[in-house]
Amino acid sequence: DQYVEGFKPDGLWSLDENLYPRNELPDLSRIQDAANGVRMAQYGGDLLIPHVTGLLRWRPQKWRFLGMSQEGGTEGDITKGWGRCMGVVGYGNMFFAVR
Repeated sequence: DQYVEGFKPDGLWSLDENLYPRNELPDLSRIQDAANGVRMAQYGGDLLIPHVTGLLRWRPQKWRFLGMSQEGGTEGDITKGWGRCMGVVGYGNMFFAVR
């Protein structure tokens, strides 16, 4: 079991029961930006994470890009993102993203 601790510019970090840190987004760890992870929000059991490469949808053991300007934009297996995302806010059954 991992416990999500927080976001740093190099990724989303969690700690296990022995306090061993693990980067949950190792594929993106080299793409660092001070705004990565700022204003992330929980939505439908997932974590929506603004990132310099686009909006990420994360759940344990899995993440995908979301690309809002494309058909099927909330389906991460269809799109590859659309560039820098600056923030996201969930409201009821909707979420709003700023790029």
